[in-house]
Amino acid sequence: MSASSGSCLAAVERAVAETDVGAVLPLGRQHSLLNIINVVIHKLGHLIHIYLPKVLQILLCVTASVSNLLDNRDQVSRRELTKNICMFFKQISSNITITVMIISAVINCIT
Repeated sequence: MSASSGSCLAAVERAVAETDVGAVLPLGRQHSLLNIINVVIHKLGHLIHIYLPKVLQILLCVTASVSNLLDNRDQVSRRELTKNICMFFKQISSNITITVMIISAVINCIT
């Protein structure tokens, strides 16, 4: 993961910058997407370890987008978003190298 961690932060920053309130999936559907990612990791986590860096990037980008939308709409709580990221790290903690860039991406997407 460390090789692509810089691109992870860039992807999160781009997701926040390019979020258009008028052209996004409804927050409820985005929340459902986060739940689906959680189920896939829970059920297949031990089989998809080579894809975890990309899954993390997708998770962080969706979370960043939703978090950004929460500044304009109040349908999904930040607590739920943070819970999804915490679940991701609990389930894959031994299969991923956590770098400063990844931590920065996590903090950037929920603040």
